[in-house]
Amino acid sequence: KLECLFVFVEHPEVESTNNQSERNLRREALARKTARISKSQRGAERRGIIISVFGTIKRRLKEFSLKNILAFVKKSYRKGVSLFTILKPPDLKSPQSQ
Repeated sequence: KLECLFVFVEHPEVESTNNQSERNLRREALARKTARISKSQRGAERRGIIISVFGTIKRRLKEFSLKNILAFVKKSYRKGVSLFTILKPPDLKSPQSQ
């Protein structure tokens, strides 16, 4: 998987840090702190994972809808691969992932 390690070198539009990812999750972290949304540590971790996955899917789908999300989940399940193997970032999509 070395080709995934230096994507930011070959594609200048990809950031070399995870700062954008952290900024995307900051709002969720603040909501969790101030509103006490999750009642337990386990619930907070579960919610954080779900929000992170949905955020990534939203950036990768042309149309973010439950119907499209479920279609990709079913497709990845049938193929026995990760959802993110099929749902490539917009600038790196391969023709067979469509």
